[in-house]
Amino acid sequence: MEWFIHNRSERIGITALVCILMLVIVVPSFFPERKFAPEDTEKLQARLDAFHAELAKVDANVNVGGNLGFARDTSAATRNPSASTNRRTGAELFIFDPNTCDSASFCRLGFSPKQTASILRYRAKGRFRVKEDFKKMYVVSDEMYAKLENYIQIKPAAIAKIELNAADTSELKRLRGIGSYYARRIVEYRTRLGGFYEIAQLKEIKGIDEERFAQFADQAAVDPGLIVKIDLNSADEAALRSHPYISSGEAKAIVKYRDSKGKIGSVQELRDEKLLPPEMVEKLGGYLVF
Repeated sequence: MEWFIHNRSERIGITALVCILMLVIVVPSFFPERKFAPEDTEKLQARLDAFHAELAKVDANVNVGGNLGFARDTSAATRNPSASTNRRTGAELFIFDPNTCDSASFCRLGFSPKQTASILRYRAKGRFRVKEDFKKMYVVSDEMYAKLENYIQIKPAAIAKIELNAADTSELKRLRGIGSYYARRIVEYRTRLGGFYEIAQLKEIKGIDEERFAQFADQAAVDPGLIVKIDLNSADEAALRSHPYISSGEAKAIVKYRDSKGKIGSVQELRDEKLLPPEMVEKLGGYLVF
């Protein structure tokens, strides 16, 4: 019965070895008897030893796998539950961050060198913020993304924010969605204002709508301490009307009121005397000194 515990390949191998041995033993009887030289005897003994060695290997495989002849599973997936290998394609699945993964790792995941190059070029234009960003590339098929989705882990990036009141145009261009044109517009508007006290003021620049603003809002910061303020009691009419929040008529009214009444004491006085609309008084508060 032990014959049947071997699989088909093992049985064929044993049968072949037995046939060879029988030929070695039987065939010489059909030929005239001759004496074997010592070296011939040694060769025959070597063949017998090799035959027994093969039998020993077969028995060892059976003992390792059990009576049914199964070998132990020593694959990478068994040793490490967070990784698995597709034996057909050779692709290996493991946890990865597409923002830091190198070319060799992308190839291990099953991407070709050409696809890997495309991924790296795409990444050079900006980081993957959420795992869904990874499937936006044409080289990542729906099937491929479905296999990789549970293995993608994107680590939050430490964002170095750009201070809007001190940055030059080259620094401002590092903001997502801001090129040379908008970088110049930001600097020009900042000069007219005297500085920004909140990043939402950038939406006052024509062309920077909610969609564009949302692209870089998390990259920007402001330091109100860098604002250049206006002395409302000494600034002339030209200086006042150059500010985006003061019209020509309002600048004239402020100077006229100041000349007739004396110094203006507070922002509230501007409101009470109706020198400026209430909404503009509130916006100007951070730019005035008295």
